[in-house]
Amino acid sequence: MVVGVAIWSSGDAFEEARKFIQKHGLTFPVVVDPERKSKVAAEYKVVAVPTNVIVGKDGLVRYHQTGFLEKRLREALDEILKK
Repeated sequence: MVVGVAIWSSGDAFEEARKFIQKHGLTFPVVVDPERKSKVAAEYKVVAVPTNVIVGKDGLVRYHQTGFLEKRLREALDEILKK
């Protein structure tokens, strides 16, 4: 399952997330962490946006990458799904 997390808003976090979802045609759920000091960002060691994190069925982080590198993300997904 893919879930997006909107963090570090400069205004109305929910409205900014809604606009981003519409602009990019996202079809997966997006949750909003409206806190300026995001607990989600701290927990997953997010230092820049975008950051891609894959959490395995066991709850462990299996992939963590700052920036969007589609090839690396696809390779990581393929490897994780093989297990």
